[in-house]
Amino acid sequence: MIQVLARIVSLDYPKVIFVGLFFCGLYYFLYFQDTTTRLETQLTSLKMTLSEEEAKAKNTKETESRAEIVKKNVGELSKNLDTVQKRLPSNITTSDVISFIEYFSRETQIQISSKTPLSPVKEDITEKLPVSISFAASYSKLGKFFVAAANYDRITTIPKYTIRRSLEKDAQTLQVEMEINGYRAFEAKDEAKKDAK
Repeated sequence: MIQVLARIVSLDYPKVIFVGLFFCGLYYFLYFQDTTTRLETQLTSLKMTLSEEEAKAKNTKETESRAEIVKKNVGELSKNLDTVQKRLPSNITTSDVISFIEYFSRETQIQISSKTPLSPVKEDITEKLPVSISFAASYSKLGKFFVAAANYDRITTIPKYTIRRSLEKDAQTLQVEMEINGYRAFEAKDEAKKDAK
């Protein structure tokens, strides 16, 4: 090693500069370039991590906004459910539904020819009480019947109906068969049974 240094000292000035530049270049390519590559790799890795974290933050914000929308919808549905439950009696029977139908028919001056109670059907929070009816009516009276059923203060639905022209000479008369549903809150009824025990 001392011999190499002695030789370098004995060189003239331009050769010393050349040897110095050679060793600088060697240092640059062997050590500095390697460190630069390592730093670039780390920087790329950090950029990827940053973009992943930004994507997570964006997803979190979207999830929070969706959660707020769902919360708002649940609140509105809860209010609607309360309104429906207030309109649903817990002690209604099929006889009461038949009374509603008779009320509609009196209001619209329709003579019901048959009323057949059908089996009750339990749904989420309600129990459906269907009644099948048939009658003859004019176009205007049938329209009034539908309006009376829709405007009745208790919830009433008409899920099925069949309308045919009457076989009589009077073409203005229609033969109507329909199913009318009354509803009751069976949960409230079950709670009343529990309280009675």
